[in-house]
Amino acid sequence: MKIMDINLIRNTEYSELLSKKENIDLSKSILEKLKSFSDYKIKQNNFFIECISTKNIMKEQGWKIHISASNTNYIKILEEVIEIVVPANVSFKFVSIRNRNIMLTKNFSRIQAGKFITIYPQNNIQFQFLCRTFQRRLNQFLGIPVLTDKSIGNITSIRYGGFKKLISYDNEGDSIYCIRNIEGNLEKDKREISIYKPKWINENFIKSLNKQSLKQKSELLKQYGVTNAFQFNNYGGVYEAVRRKDNLRVVVKEAKKYFGGSIFNSSSPRDVRVIRRNEYSILQKIKWIDATPNPINYFEEEAGDYLVEEYIPGKLLRTFRLENPIYYPNSTKSDYDQYLKRLSGIFLDLYSKINRINKSRIILNDLTPNNIIINLNTNSAKIIDLESSIDLSRKKIDYPLFVTPGYSEYFYSKKIGSNDEFSWVMCLIDMLIVRAQLLDINIELVIQSLKFCRRVQKTWSQLCTHLILYLEHYKDNTKMSNCMEEILDDLNKEI
Repeated sequence: MKIMDINLIRNTEYSELLSKKENIDLSKSILEKLKSFSDYKIKQNNFFIECISTKNIMKEQGWKIHISASNTNYIKILEEVIEIVVPANVSFKFVSIRNRNIMLTKNFSRIQAGKFITIYPQNNIQFQFLCRTFQRRLNQFLGIPVLTDKSIGNITSIRYGGFKKLISYDNEGDSIYCIRNIEGNLEKDKREISIYKPKWINENFIKSLNKQSLKQKSELLKQYGVTNAFQFNNYGGVYEAVRRKDNLRVVVKEAKKYFGGSIFNSSSPRDVRVIRRNEYSILQKIKWIDATPNPINYFEEEAGDYLVEEYIPGKLLRTFRLENPIYYPNSTKSDYDQYLKRLSGIFLDLYSKINRINKSRIILNDLTPNNIIINLNTNSAKIIDLESSIDLSRKKIDYPLFVTPGYSEYFYSKKIGSNDEFSWVMCLIDMLIVRAQLLDINIELVIQSLKFCRRVQKTWSQLCTHLILYLEHYKDNTKMSNCMEEILDDLNKEI
């Protein structure tokens, strides 16, 4: 068969194309097009399916075009792109249907995110023609942004880089992707979170490809100025900002449109924004408890949603854990007593707040030392991450729950009940014993560590004993309740 490898047609990627009812017609159409390709060498290369023209030799490097998409429109966009590039015998590659959801996951490479289809024009004239064609034909579609590229349309972006794999090595022997500079020497093909173009490339036709539509200025940026970034992932960043009118410090949590993949198929909207909207709703409901940041504002913009909440000063519980005297060989009894006294105040305050939250029919689900901020002046605590919280007054939970292994019973049982109490106990244990975050709740291992702590410091003996009993009976509700009363009594005695 001159057109494509027969094994490719039999590949499960294509059987999956036909397996979902809503995609049957489009999937069959794409399959027929793949079968009819002439002068193409087609092969599956892990994540991508490569369609390389045998009629036009592909260059080493040049201006390439990326076409983005979302989980719901990718197949339709792929069909449109095939209709444009195949008659011109342009080489291209596309994400296999089965892997399109991986592109939209939280921890997928931010450098590669959004590059569903990559097109390799033969020269600059063809590049300009294809860009303008995509701008016209694909203007009605929306997709996730490509962070390494210059955007020239809703889902069309461009960058200069390598077409073929040119490898060099750095001083430590690690391989790096390269392109040739104007002298013909290899230099790094920088694939970074910024729009990159080599200094020696100065193409005057790029300006004419700029997006024609003028974007309305973000309402968020009109009111707030970003001063720092706490974290990034594909679902969105978390930023520190100031409100322009009064210099109030705030935290801005981003939820990028279209990210999340098939796990959000039953939610509305069908992406990670549903989690951020849920968090905002719950923050509003329990703000009277003073256990979480106050919600200040919420923005629904072109790129995604943005929750603005109160900035909470203090120290993360995971950071305070490093003050545990058990980490230091020369610690005195006074060090242990002071640490436990402060810890008791923090966890009694936290327990009281969790109880009030639960009585409001809210279950937190994901309570860990990473999302608790403590005030060491007052030994009080606040919970700063409610992405996986549930409002039990809602008739239906239509979004996925993300919880941390080693802290949440929900991770194993998938049942919502005493999750927050269990997480509270595991956080307390985490502040006493030396342990990394467990990928599994190995009860026997945790109990061994608690027994070690009990021997090291007599002051901790009674608390460790009751925590051990809790873990031994944590599936027996009656005995577990008695153990909780003992643990709380131990903490009160320390204060």
